Amino acid sequence: MKERVLSSIALLIILIPCIIVGGIPFAILVALAGLLSLYEVIKVIKSKSNIPLYIEIINYIILAFFILNNFYGGSVYSVIDYKLVSILVLANLVPLVIINNKEKYSLNTAFLLIGVILFLGVSFNLAVILRSSGMASIIYIFLITICNDSFAYITGRLIGKHHFTSISPKKTIEGCVGGAVMGTLIPTIYYYAIFNPSNIFIVVLFTLLISMTSQVGDLVFSYIKREYGVKDFSHLIPGHGGIVDRLDSIIFALLGFVLFSFIL
Repeated sequence: MKERVLSSIALLIILIPCIIVGGIPFAILVALAGLLSLYEVIKVIKSKSNIPLYIEIINYIILAFFILNNFYGGSVYSVIDYKLVSILVLANLVPLVIINNKEKYSLNTAFLLIGVILFLGVSFNLAVILRSSGMASIIYIFLITICNDSFAYITGRLIGKHHFTSISPKKTIEGCVGGAVMGTLIPTIYYYAIFNPSNIFIVVLFTLLISMTSQVGDLVFSYIKREYGVKDFSHLIPGHGGIVDRLDSIIFALLGFVLFSFIL
């Protein structure tokens, strides 16, 4: 527990100044987090499949461009750069013909890599674009996930008795409810204070949907870990596991923010 708290403090010391400054420092931090996330996911994939080194390197480069796409003047509704999508698809599928050996590089692995790059690229790009449009929205997203994760953990430890799903045996219904409630209440108060919306009930619904989406993200990545038989994606962050283990909820919260923004 002490190790977990100290790691959280260290992460906040790095994150908070970058959020405040924004611009290039924040974009670099997000890009670095995205590339490390890809490294962790590829490492897990390689536990069951082969990926040639040059394909790995190409995908790191493509992901970096995805994350920093529309850095200046972009919006969360910007169209994905289809040139990047084309390069991504070709870079992962053309080697199948060249290698022509499913033991060295398979079709399933190629499509998995395409999906991972799109998934991580879009999510981390949203973080960069949200911060470029102002600090308030990205703080709102972080607040939802921090409150959700923290109170889900606390509530689960204190009163959790009923298991929620076999995907993550430690999760309880009480913990999920506690996380969703506080992950909605506190961020809603923040949103109301900053943006002064006309309809508070719409904000509550919007925040609740993002909060629930962030919990789904945690479960999705737990499912991936169970599928590959690993406890954590890495051991980079003491007490937390890897970058993906720490950012799983945020990745989905960002997607939820865009998906449900139509109700505001």
